[in-house]
Amino acid sequence: MPVENEQPPKAALIATTGAINFGIGLFATGNISGELPLEWILLPARIVTLICIALRADLGGAAYLLFRERPGRQQVIAVVVIITGVVTLTLVS
Repeated sequence: MPVENEQPPKAALIATTGAINFGIGLFATGNISGELPLEWILLPARIVTLICIALRADLGGAAYLLFRERPGRQQVIAVVVIITGVVTLTLVS
Protein backbone atom coordinates (compact mmCIF):
# COMPACT_ATOMS: atom_id res chain seq x y z
CA MET A 1 0.00 0.00 0.00
CA PRO A 2 1.61 3.30 -1.08
CA VAL A 3 2.14 6.04 1.45
CA GLU A 4 0.80 9.54 0.78
CA ASN A 5 3.41 11.91 -0.64
CA GLU A 6 5.88 9.05 -1.02
CA GLN A 7 9.16 10.13 -2.62
CA PRO A 8 11.34 7.05 -3.35
CA PRO A 9 14.25 8.99 -4.94
CA LYS A 10 14.46 11.31 -1.95
CA ALA A 11 14.28 8.36 0.45
CA ALA A 12 17.05 6.57 -1.45
CA LEU A 13 19.23 9.69 -1.39
CA ILE A 14 18.75 10.15 2.36
CA ALA A 15 19.47 6.45 3.03
CA THR A 16 22.59 6.52 0.86
CA THR A 17 23.85 9.68 2.53
CA GLY A 18 23.29 8.14 5.95
CA ALA A 19 25.17 4.98 4.97
CA ILE A 20 28.11 6.97 3.61
CA ASN A 21 28.26 9.11 6.76
CA PHE A 22 28.15 5.98 8.91
CA GLY A 23 31.06 4.47 6.96
CA ILE A 24 33.09 7.66 7.21
CA GLY A 25 32.44 7.72 10.96
CA LEU A 26 33.64 4.13 11.35
CA PHE A 27 36.76 4.83 9.31
CA ALA A 28 37.58 8.01 11.26
CA THR A 29 36.97 6.29 14.59
CA GLY A 30 39.31 3.47 13.64
CA ASN A 31 42.05 5.88 12.59
CA ILE A 32 42.06 7.94 15.77
CA SER A 33 41.18 5.21 18.26
CA GLY A 34 44.78 4.92 19.47
CA GLU A 35 45.21 8.64 20.00
CA LEU A 36 42.14 9.70 22.00
CA PRO A 37 39.99 8.16 24.74
CA LEU A 38 36.84 6.44 23.44
CA GLU A 39 34.55 9.01 25.08
CA TRP A 40 36.07 11.86 23.08
CA ILE A 41 35.88 9.85 19.87
CA LEU A 42 32.16 9.11 20.29
CA LEU A 43 31.05 12.47 21.66
CA PRO A 44 31.00 14.49 18.38
CA ALA A 45 28.79 11.92 16.64
CA ARG A 46 26.37 11.92 19.54
CA ILE A 47 26.22 15.71 19.63
CA VAL A 48 25.56 15.93 15.89
CA THR A 49 22.84 13.28 16.19
CA LEU A 50 21.24 15.17 19.06
CA ILE A 51 21.25 18.41 17.08
CA CYS A 52 19.75 16.72 14.01
CA ILE A 53 16.98 15.12 16.06
CA ALA A 54 16.24 18.40 17.85
CA LEU A 55 16.11 20.32 14.57
CA ARG A 56 13.85 17.74 12.95
CA ALA A 57 11.50 17.75 15.92
CA ASP A 58 11.42 21.55 16.01
CA LEU A 59 11.09 22.44 12.32
CA GLY A 60 7.48 23.06 11.50
CA GLY A 61 6.22 20.93 14.36
CA ALA A 62 6.42 17.95 12.03
CA ALA A 63 7.58 15.40 14.59
CA TYR A 64 5.46 12.36 13.86
CA LEU A 65 6.45 9.02 15.27
CA LEU A 66 5.00 5.55 14.84
CA PHE A 67 1.49 5.36 13.43
CA ARG A 68 1.63 9.05 12.44
CA GLU A 69 1.07 10.32 15.95
CA ARG A 70 2.58 13.42 17.50
CA PRO A 71 4.56 12.94 20.70
CA GLY A 72 2.89 14.46 23.73
CA ARG A 73 4.56 16.83 26.16
CA GLN A 74 5.49 14.01 28.56
CA GLN A 75 6.99 11.96 25.73
CA VAL A 76 9.14 14.88 24.60
CA ILE A 77 10.31 15.43 28.18
CA ALA A 78 11.14 11.71 28.48
CA VAL A 79 13.21 11.81 25.28
CA VAL A 80 15.11 14.86 26.53
CA VAL A 81 15.80 13.14 29.87
CA ILE A 82 17.05 9.99 28.10
CA ILE A 83 19.32 11.95 25.77
CA THR A 84 20.67 13.99 28.67
CA GLY A 85 21.36 10.79 30.59
CA VAL A 86 23.20 9.19 27.68
CA VAL A 87 25.35 12.28 27.16
CA THR A 88 26.07 12.51 30.89
CA LEU A 89 27.08 8.86 31.11
CA THR A 90 29.30 9.27 28.07
CA LEU A 91 31.08 12.23 29.64
CA VAL A 92 31.45 10.55 33.04
CA SER A 93 32.76 7.19 31.81
